[in-house]
Amino acid sequence: MEMKGIPTLLTVIGCFALLIFESVEAQTCGFRRYNPTFNMCCGGQVRSRSGISPACCGTRNYDSRFNMCCGGQVRSRSGISPACCGTRNYDSRFNMCCGGQVRSRSGISPACCGTRNYDSRFNMCCGGQVRSRSGISPACCGTQNYDARFNRCCNGRVC
Repeated sequence: MEMKGIPTLLTVIGCFALLIFESVEAQTCGFRRYNPTFNMCCGGQVRSRSGISPACCGTRNYDSRFNMCCGGQVRSRSGISPACCGTRNYDSRFNMCCGGQVRSRSGISPACCGTRNYDSRFNMCCGGQVRSRSGISPACCGTQNYDARFNRCCNGRVC
């Protein structure tokens, strides 16, 4: 009798071991064959399926219900709105990622200017510099701020 598939359950009855074959097709990971019911392929490595929501982070396995993959590192899910900033984890309700740095959410309209955070209701980002919003029609000219109602930007200079 030819048995198809790969063993998925081993039952021991007295002194006898009984292999039960199901129609689970073996898969290949690198040069190794594995049973996808119990294992998974993570970056060319066979790993055990762990937890409720198994996932891969590079060659590591983890449960994505409790952890997350941040820049190839397994990190704990933190807070109600977990997010990654490079290899760091944070709660995006209270923080934000600015140029790869975790920063506090400041003000009602938080924004980033490079690695700095600011409130865009009162400030703006001009050429990577945080500048105050001035006038009724605030605008940027290079790294300088100005009121576009009264001035113009001429070749990177306010005129």
